[in-house]
Amino acid sequence: MKLSREEDKQRDRIAAELGEAVAAVESAIAEYNAKLAEIREPVEAAVAALNAKLEEARGFASGIVDEAREEFDGKSERWQESDKGQAVSSWLDQWDEAASALDDVEIEFPDDIEFDEPGAASTLLELPREPEE
Repeated sequence: MKLSREEDKQRDRIAAELGEAVAAVESAIAEYNAKLAEIREPVEAAVAALNAKLEEARGFASGIVDEAREEFDGKSERWQESDKGQAVSSWLDQWDEAASALDDVEIEFPDDIEFDEPGAASTLLELPREPEE
C-alpha cells in the first residue's frame, strides 16, 4: 500500500490550503489586536485624565483636613470635647474618609488574542507515503 499520485497531490493541496487558512487566522488576529490597541488608547487617556482629577480631589480634601486638624489640635482639650469640638472632629473624619476613598480608577482590558499554530500542514506532509519495511 502507498498513496496514489492523486492522493499525493490531494495531500499537498490540503496542506497548502491549511497553510493559507492558518495565515488567514494569524492575519485576522493581528488585525484584531491592532484595532483593540487602537480603541484602547482613548479609554486609557480618559482614565488617566480622571485619575489626575482624583489626585487633585484627594489633595484638596487632604489639604482641608490638614489645615483644619492643625486648627483643631490648637484648641483646648475642653473645647475639643465640647459639642462644637465633637462636631468639628466628626466633620474632619468625614473629609479624611472622603480623601482616602478617592482611589484611582483601574480598567481591565481584554488580552490580545494569541494563536498557537496547529502545525496541521507540516503534520500532514510529514506522514509517510507508504509503510516502512
